[in-house]
Amino acid sequence: MENTDTATLFDIEARVAEIVEKYRTEAYAFVEEMIWNAFEEIGGAILECEDMSHEEDGELGIHYAREYTYIMCRRAVYGITANTLHEIVRVMRAGEGFGDVPQKMKPGFLMDFLKARSLRFKATRAQYPNYLKPWTKEADLQLQDLMKSGLSLKKLAERMGRNPGAIEARLAKLEEMEG
Repeated sequence: MENTDTATLFDIEARVAEIVEKYRTEAYAFVEEMIWNAFEEIGGAILECEDMSHEEDGELGIHYAREYTYIMCRRAVYGITANTLHEIVRVMRAGEGFGDVPQKMKPGFLMDFLKARSLRFKATRAQYPNYLKPWTKEADLQLQDLMKSGLSLKKLAERMGRNPGAIEARLAKLEEMEG
């Protein structure tokens, strides 16, 4: 009887592995295509600067676009690393397709684009709609009124759409400003 149960468990495990691998492969192909589209747009936006010039006060001012592009490719921008930006520009200038990028670089591009922190940010913002939004005078007044009503920290956080740590920090700041 044990051998039958064990065989069944191995069969289920093998089937689950097969299903997961099938969908992971499909998801990766879809995500990869979307990333290449995004990289083409990012590269196009950066390279657009190389053709720019503008006039200021009647004088022709040159927008040092090549320098701007150089700087853009040497720093992280909105979570995309400098190395990835540099490679995007290199591929765009060479007229290559992102599908032709060496296979060993693709996982790095994928992970760079799909930063775990941005996923955490979205999850946190879903739970606390005002997460990392600036405090307004109205929000401060609302927080103070709610605090006077004796609500718990958890309830204050729920009502204000912020995490409990943000509520504690803001209350301390308001107390400091009053004192």
